[in-house]
Amino acid sequence: MNKHCRITGTTVFLLLLFCCNTLIAQRKWKYTDIPDPKASPSWNYVSNPDGILHDSIVTTINNSLKDLENSTTDQVAVVVVKDIQNDKTPKDFATSLFRHWGIGKKDKNNGLLILLVVNQRRMEFEVGYGLESTLTDILTKQIQERYMVPYAKSGDYDNCVIAGVQQVIAVLKQEEPVNGDAGYEAPSAPDNHVIPYADTYNNSSTQKINTVPVLLIIITVLFIYFIVKKLILAKASLNESNSFRTLRYQFTQFLINVVFIVAILLGSIYDRFWQLAIAVYLMFMIKQLVKVQAILKHSRSAHLLFTDRVETYKNIRLHKLTVPTFLQYIFPFPTLLFHKQIAGIIEQVRNQPVYSSDGKPMSKLNEEADDVYLKPNQVYEEGMNSVDYDVWKAEHADEQQIFRYELFSKYEACPKCDTVAYDMISDRTIYAATYDSSGEGEKTYHCGYCQYENKVRYTIPRKQRSSSSSGSSGSSGSSGSGGSSWGGGSSGGGGSGSSW
Repeated sequence: MNKHCRITGTTVFLLLLFCCNTLIAQRKWKYTDIPDPKASPSWNYVSNPDGILHDSIVTTINNSLKDLENSTTDQVAVVVVKDIQNDKTPKDFATSLFRHWGIGKKDKNNGLLILLVVNQRRMEFEVGYGLESTLTDILTKQIQERYMVPYAKSGDYDNCVIAGVQQVIAVLKQEEPVNGDAGYEAPSAPDNHVIPYADTYNNSSTQKINTVPVLLIIITVLFIYFIVKKLILAKASLNESNSFRTLRYQFTQFLINVVFIVAILLGSIYDRFWQLAIAVYLMFMIKQLVKVQAILKHSRSAHLLFTDRVETYKNIRLHKLTVPTFLQYIFPFPTLLFHKQIAGIIEQVRNQPVYSSDGKPMSKLNEEADDVYLKPNQVYEEGMNSVDYDVWKAEHADEQQIFRYELFSKYEACPKCDTVAYDMISDRTIYAATYDSSGEGEKTYHCGYCQYENKVRYTIPRKQRSSSSSGSSGSSGSSGSGGSSWGGGSSGGGGSGSSW
């Protein structure tokens, strides 16, 4: 018997879910890993690796900070991340990142870093030596509390950052200085204050999670799930003639996918990754429930489609394969109920009455008694759990009927004795493949019953060289583009921070 695919769509889903967890919600950044917006020749000042800020906002801030540097030579960097590693506080992180990049001109130390760490609900202003007399600690605190914290509390990080940048630019250009000297008091949220930049984008698009990458992830998960499911059905030899996958079933599954994708797109409740994970989990559980019910319905009527009990048994077992037992630890409902009910259906199929040639009912022998009527290789197959035999015997005549039920195992039929006890026992490399030539390996197959052994050699494809670094030399050398790097400035730890 051919080997069957043990991988399921749910296994792939869990793996992707773990990857999504790592990439989207749970990555904790080191300051050395934050993408430098000036790593390539450009006028970029914003690092937004987690996609918290909308692209239009990033463009607006970049343009504003470019204009600031052109007119004053002051450099302002903006970094917005979800989380940082626990070995540094946001303040220490900001200081280390400032020095790592060297924000500001080396001879002026006129740099500023604006850092937001969303999961810690903390913002920091790290000020270079040359700007400490202009952007004092009390002034930066006032900018944060009056113009940024109110927006951050509502989850509006776009307006939060734009408001802070606008106030900093006003101070550095000496156009609209903020009174932040002695006598500072923690102000309340602005009531009628209008941020000029707010008109440059649509406020209604501000959400707590960017739905575009989320949608792409969901579509990717579903696509891989469907591909793997197709492979499972193909391996199990299921097709339209013997499968539960009717047109109604496929339409129902499609409808479930559409409903959940639309809900994710329209809803703004997924401001935390665990909420999105629960929604996706519910989607797969409902899909699993629909599949289980379809399989049970098909299996109950299987005897109407297949007159032979062995063929019916094989069909039901193939469908059972599409709902692996380990899923009971992931989807206790409906997996446990399904396996209990499908076992009952299989039992009914195998225990249908058998009649002798004279029309009298026959009796099914137990596992010990039926060995007398089996051949030695058949007894061996039962011992290997590769094939199971049911022996039915007439009570008043020397007549028996034997039904052969092939189980799902690693064994195949031996090419010499036809006993299902043949499998691969070793796979060795004779000589390894290189970048210049292919290699060769050898697989050894062995039959446990007749001891037949067969060695099969195969070719190992030669290695392929990676070409990922071919364009690396082109990223440097454009020294003519102004603003292509930070200026080598330094900070002594000045500035302030606020929580929301």
